[in-house]
Amino acid sequence: MSIQFTEFPELETKRLILRRLAESDLDDLFNMRKDPEMHEYTDTMPDTSLKDTKDYLERMNVGLDEGKWILWGIQSKEDKRIIGSVSLWNFTDSMNSAELGYGIIPHMQGKGYMYESLQAIINYCFNILGMDQVEAYTEEGNKNSTQLLESLGFVQINKIIDQGYNKDRLYHMLVFMKENVL
Repeated sequence: MSIQFTEFPELETKRLILRRLAESDLDDLFNMRKDPEMHEYTDTMPDTSLKDTKDYLERMNVGLDEGKWILWGIQSKEDKRIIGSVSLWNFTDSMNSAELGYGIIPHMQGKGYMYESLQAIINYCFNILGMDQVEAYTEEGNKNSTQLLESLGFVQINKIIDQGYNKDRLYHMLVFMKENVL
């Protein structure tokens, strides 16, 4: 299923602007994606060059244009830099649910930015898109992510083991869900 909109859904919070990533964000995006800490709990690999990041951004924007996902860059209002990203993807055929993906640069973690971002995205999912639920997967060793999801009212509904593709390891993924309570 694909999601279509006439204008990219830019969202704003007290300290952040969630917006479409552009080529002008490449330096910030590269600094985020090259950091090995950003990939500790995922099967992704750090970018090794600005070209890697540019290729990633182009793939993400093509998928966005095709309605496969929505990817927001998290921009700090204070210094106008991209400090993270949030995505919605794996939409169900009925468009009643999707999966969240998210990450924020390590030195900005623990300051409430991702909580603020996800609150805005969840509100968008439930109140604008009319979704019934949102899911999120996190590696069980990622305690900060687990605590974040629980603080947002997500409940663990499953645990799966996933074989890595880029890294030769098993991922013990906790599956969380938040339902739209009318």
